[in-house]
Amino acid sequence: MMPRHPNWEERLAATVQDWAGRSYAMGRADCGRFVAACVRAVAGVSLWPKMGAYSSEAGLAKALKRAGFADLDAACTACLGEPMPPLMAHRGDVVSDGQALGVMTGAGPVIFTHEGLGIVERDSLTAAWAVGRADG
Repeated sequence: MMPRHPNWEERLAATVQDWAGRSYAMGRADCGRFVAACVRAVAGVSLWPKMGAYSSEAGLAKALKRAGFADLDAACTACLGEPMPPLMAHRGDVVSDGQALGVMTGAGPVIFTHEGLGIVERDSLTAAWAVGRADG
């Protein structure tokens, strides 16, 4: 993983703000696409270089399988390294609640679901991955 972009904090805030008004659309505006945009903002790299297009839950499962991943958490581990306990997540790190992915912000963990962007309780998280941090 590349180091964090010099202006990652502003870039991450702008990305989260941009996604705040989006409606959920599988394959275009979903948790995987949200997290990919956040990783691009923080570290300037593509999170899912091998992921193909999809437009449904079944399509996502097929795209993950084609890319060699069992699920979204496995894809994060393959792309970002071994997960860490969620309580160790810093701003800009990727988080999971076992159902959806999100990013840690100053306001807490933000996940993009069918209801849109929302802050979830930190104790609902099941895993986290460091993004561009030497200590992660």
